[in-house]
Amino acid sequence: LLTSRIEPIFGPTFRWFALFSGVAVVLGAAAAWGLGRRLAAPVHAAVATTRRIAAGDLAARLPKQSPTTDDELATLASSINTMADGLQRAKAQERSFLLSVSHDLRTPMTSIRGYAEAIADGATDDPIRAAKVILGESKRLERLVGDLLDLAKLDAQHFELHPIDADIGDLVG
Repeated sequence: LLTSRIEPIFGPTFRWFALFSGVAVVLGAAAAWGLGRRLAAPVHAAVATTRRIAAGDLAARLPKQSPTTDDELATLASSINTMADGLQRAKAQERSFLLSVSHDLRTPMTSIRGYAEAIADGATDDPIRAAKVILGESKRLERLVGDLLDLAKLDAQHFELHPIDADIGDLVG
């Protein structure tokens, strides 16, 4: 149907177009905001968890994803949880190691102190034997401290190897 009448620019058609365009923009913005929050939530959770781990809370974990979920965020969550598990195991091993080392260092120190006090007080019949015990225990302490320094070098990857020729038969024997 053709008409000879020209509609003004801001007529009813333009108003309907403007109304529906505005509604489409508002709905699009709402959908984008909702999807953005939904997609960013796991990333924010990962950031919060890694900050807690970095602050020393090694029990912090991300929720496990369903086994059928195989996206990048699930892989990230799994990697963060695996890292936290490894750090927690390393911390427990470090604690156990320190307890063991402190015990191994305390034993010779106790012997040295006891024999030194006995010599100083004149309470020993054989000061030469007591001095030999002190010497042996001090060598033991020196060896333990050397081993600790070697471990520290290994951990820092600043160790040196000194290869020597050796007869395998003698070593096996």
